[in-house]
Amino acid sequence: VFLERRREAVEKRMPIGRLVRMDEAVETVLFLLSASASSVNGTVVTLDGGLSVGQLLQFTTYATMLYGPLGYSEITDKVCGIVADIFECDPRALSGETRLMTDLPCESIDLLEIGARLGQTFHILIDDDVVFLRSLRYHVAHGGEPEAVIRREYPYLSPERVKALALGLSNPDAVPQLCLDDIAAYIRAALPSQEYE
Repeated sequence: VFLERRREAVEKRMPIGRLVRMDEAVETVLFLLSASASSVNGTVVTLDGGLSVGQLLQFTTYATMLYGPLGYSEITDKVCGIVADIFECDPRALSGETRLMTDLPCESIDLLEIGARLGQTFHILIDDDVVFLRSLRYHVAHGGEPEAVIRREYPYLSPERVKALALGLSNPDAVPQLCLDDIAAYIRAALPSQEYE
């Protein structure tokens, strides 16, 4: 019942009114593997039912008009509130150190909903690939020294966080531990220029 309610909540936010079907994903992959896609490279194909297109229409200045400048803790609290609502838990049980994929029962579909809610709440474009560190291991594998690559690809992360992620990647079997503070840092960087507490 819980998963069904979460699926329905995500579908309500989708411009096409439903999740992307498996056959649609397969057709996209087959196209990308075909000769017709020989000039398609260096890009991410997003199969999100138009969700990210709706986010493109939002303006970052709208967030400042609605909320005024947001402080560090206010952004983190809002991120924790969104995640708590999705996972139906007490937001006081979450903190910036909460690991999304380890401490919560988070799956890929949940990331889609979190990304949509972040965009709706803060009125900014959410790049799921960046905010959820989806390509972290790829960037490091193809870009050189881990800390330098992480700083380049995720400039919003603190130096301490960059070091921690690089250290975590030294174990090839480890999954990068995305924390709610990482998401809050992305939001802070995406919002219009403002002073933080």
